[in-house]
Amino acid sequence: MASNCRMQRIVTPDFKHHVIYDAVPSKFCTFDQQMAKQNFNIVLVGAGNVATHLGRAWHKAGINILQVYSRNHTSASALARKINATPLSNPAEIDASADAVIFSLRDNSYLSVLEKVDLQGTLLLHTSGSLDMGILSAASNRI
Repeated sequence: MASNCRMQRIVTPDFKHHVIYDAVPSKFCTFDQQMAKQNFNIVLVGAGNVATHLGRAWHKAGINILQVYSRNHTSASALARKINATPLSNPAEIDASADAVIFSLRDNSYLSVLEKVDLQGTLLLHTSGSLDMGILSAASNRI
């Protein structure tokens, strides 16, 4: 399907599906395909279950994952090997030139990691269902 995907950015009102339609109504591009075509580079902060599933899916879709951070270097290395990324155990080494940094941590770990990074200008996202996006504002003006 990716080879039939055109780069026209006609976004549907239904953002929860992240579907970007092609000019031909019967064909469509997923958000993952759009990111892969634009050489979108991301960093994953966290190496648990959610980060692993996201990382593997994005890697399979052709999205470049630059780095995987985990406080446990063994966990970072295990996921990084699967998705061809660089493992990190020091959050200060997160590449601020990435297109996006996705935080997938335990809710009680966000503040301790965020106080160690300066990612001003970098798009930050998180996967927490209970934390407000504002928690990321100390680390970047793009949340």
